[in-house]
Amino acid sequence: MEVDKKDPSDRTRWVCIYPPYLDSTKSLADGRRIAKEHAVANPKAMEIRDVLYKLGFNVDVENKTYSRDLFARGRVRVQLKAADGRPVKAEAANRKALFKLAAAQIAKLPQREKEATAEAESGGGGGGGSGVAANAAPEPAPVPVKPAKASNKKGKKGRRG
Repeated sequence: MEVDKKDPSDRTRWVCIYPPYLDSTKSLADGRRIAKEHAVANPKAMEIRDVLYKLGFNVDVENKTYSRDLFARGRVRVQLKAADGRPVKAEAANRKALFKLAAAQIAKLPQREKEATAEAESGGGGGGGSGVAANAAPEPAPVPVKPAKASNKKGKKGRRG
């Protein structure tokens, strides 16, 4: 196969990471690629880029959307293997290890830690209700629409008969 002959350090051979791959709020069917206990809530492509760049990976951000979630903007390409075929970093020898490493580093970001402590102090974000206030007014019933009356006007061709 021609794909196997390509240089692993070629940008087209780099690993693609879409934010939903690491998103703990997504299901496996929605595109999450790692276990929920390793994932983070609502990661951004720029966060993925920042943490992997700080770890020493070659990264590239592309303005692409994920096919299962068209609102998840951004795709990060990461060089996983060097030209000789060995992993660039030993702690990320394969795709899954790279995803887990990125999610763990995102969870350690200062703004993420601030959000986590703020939620813990405020009681965890609202009690996990259904999102509808208990004393909210019910939605008004839809108004029935009357069907349009048939017109007596003749069309361009006129009536036949």
